[in-house]
Amino acid sequence: MNNINPPIHGYYNDSPFLNFIHKNFYGNWTHTDIPLYAAKVKSAGFVSEAGFRVPKRLATFDSIEDLRDAEDSLPESFVLKYSDAHSGIGIDILKSVKQGDSKCRMYRDILKKKNFSWNEICKNQKAISEKVNKDSSVWYIEEKIESGSVDIDIPLDYKFYCFNGQVGAIVQIDRNVSPPRVVIYDGNFFPYNYQVDYWINDSFWKPGKPLIPYRASELIECAEKLSKIPKTPFVSVDLYDGIEGPVFGEFTFSPGALQMKLAVFSGEILNKFDRIFDGEVLSKNINNLGVLNVKKLRDMQCDLGSLRVDDYRSLATAYYLGDNRAALLLSKLLKDANNSVLNYVSLIWSFLASQGGNGEVFERVARQISKSPVFENDAVQHYLGKAEEFYKPYLGKHNWYTLRLGRLLKKKGDDKQRVIGEALVKALAELEYAPAVRDLAKKIVD
Repeated sequence: MNNINPPIHGYYNDSPFLNFIHKNFYGNWTHTDIPLYAAKVKSAGFVSEAGFRVPKRLATFDSIEDLRDAEDSLPESFVLKYSDAHSGIGIDILKSVKQGDSKCRMYRDILKKKNFSWNEICKNQKAISEKVNKDSSVWYIEEKIESGSVDIDIPLDYKFYCFNGQVGAIVQIDRNVSPPRVVIYDGNFFPYNYQVDYWINDSFWKPGKPLIPYRASELIECAEKLSKIPKTPFVSVDLYDGIEGPVFGEFTFSPGALQMKLAVFSGEILNKFDRIFDGEVLSKNINNLGVLNVKKLRDMQCDLGSLRVDDYRSLATAYYLGDNRAALLLSKLLKDANNSVLNYVSLIWSFLASQGGNGEVFERVARQISKSPVFENDAVQHYLGKAEEFYKPYLGKHNWYTLRLGRLLKKKGDDKQRVIGEALVKALAELEYAPAVRDLAKKIVD
């Protein structure tokens, strides 16, 4: 794990949820239908019949020999999957490429970042099937899904941890880099606190960058509906953020990440999972900040108000590549006085923008939280406190930040701080800020 040691709970015996995962991981099925829904080919059929989008199946092969002979009919780009593996094993995302003067057709494996011949790919798939040791093996070729909310080769993979029809957590995986980058959210796309709410094994994963998808509400609603098909107390519904909307990946009843401790949750979060696993209905206060009830999030229009998908994608891509100003701009564009759900999405983008450490954005987060009935007051104070911490080093050195601090102290401070805040604002207003600010700075330091 990381330098900060996470709590290792009992690990399976003390948690009904983790015990469920542990048993099913080793084939001790807790429900007789789990093998049926865990089979990728069959589950895709159930999902398609229910009216949800699945990747287009281009071809299916019952033997490695048939797969090897299919090279002449392959499209330019596609996904090759082995049906009986898990945790990303046996999945090749491929694109046909030219390699110098070679007459041998080569394929770029987008996950491995290397070129392979078709024979090499089939040889690797055969080795995987022999290791899994199933009586019969099936491979299939699917269309490659184009990324929806951000301009990257492989769309972000979202795993919705569903408990009795409710989304309790969301795992975002970016496989465009190696090792993959991972973020974990609560059930409404508000990021959990890394190394507080959860830890990851950084030998296999690295912490990623949160990105709320353009069709966040659609993804949540799709996951909830699909999770009711298997009729189990837990299932991970794997969805891709496709350019045309959510695309089903698979049902997972025993996520390898949890079984192998690639991700470990705090006792508080795990306790929440156990409660909803046992049938408790989620309240609005999912984590320490509190979040919007998922029923309200469903009401969000897919076009996010007047913001077009292309504009959202451009700004989200800029943010994902490191420009935090794009997150703040998205927050401002989404804010709508008459739509509480758009305001919630705007709040998430303000929160993401605040991770750059800007005090003014911390203030914005606090203001937006204060206007939402689903957040506790201590969350407002938390972000006002972070804004104050940001402004204090600039006291007497930066007029604008000094003014912001003065205004902040007037609103949130104790009696002494309010007096100081009023004096700061007055001094700046009277353009006597240079000596006045220095004197007041000493009082605050004292």
